[in-house]
Formats: sequence, structure tokens, C-alpha cells
Amino acid sequence: MGCLESAHLIKYGVLATYAEQQLVDCAGDFDNHGCNGGLPSHAFEYIFSADGISTEAAYPYYGVDRPCTVDPSTFALKVGHSQNITEGDEVELKAAVY
Repeated sequence: MGCLESAHLIKYGVLATYAEQQLVDCAGDFDNHGCNGGLPSHAFEYIFSADGISTEAAYPYYGVDRPCTVDPSTFALKVGHSQNITEGDEVELKAAVY
């Protein structure tokens, strides 16, 4: 979420907070493991597939695994795509940013 929140802050100058708990509760089919972690790229894939992520106010953080109860009408952000970049590979980074 920090990556998405930071991108929003850079683009709009306002900090928005998004629902980490939604990833904990709902992204299991994307090889995420609730409070036991997951990969950022898989989180982005989940958000893309779910067609969005809710705000933290609408889906608060509890810090424990819970059943997924997200209401899609509360989604405040969509993700178009994500791309993995090999650590230290500036050519890949340049291509991804371009």
C-alpha cells in the first residue's frame, strides 16, 4: 500500500490511505498469505483483478487474518498493471518508467 499511497501523494499532493486489510483478507488466490505476507506484484495483480482497492476508512486495518468482506462500491483506486524489475537493472527500470 505504501507504494500506491506514495504515488498518489506525488501526483496529487494529498496523502490517501488504502486498505491493507483488504489485501490480508481477500488476496489469497494471488499467492498472498494474509498476515504471513506476500509479494507486492501479487498484491497489484489482485487489485487489478478485483477492479480496485478500498480506502482504509472503509475497510479498516485489524492486523489479523479475517474473512473478506470488502464492498466493491468503496473502491477508491484501480491499478492498470505492474511490472517486476530485476534489482539493479537500470535498463529494465528505464524501459518500465518509459
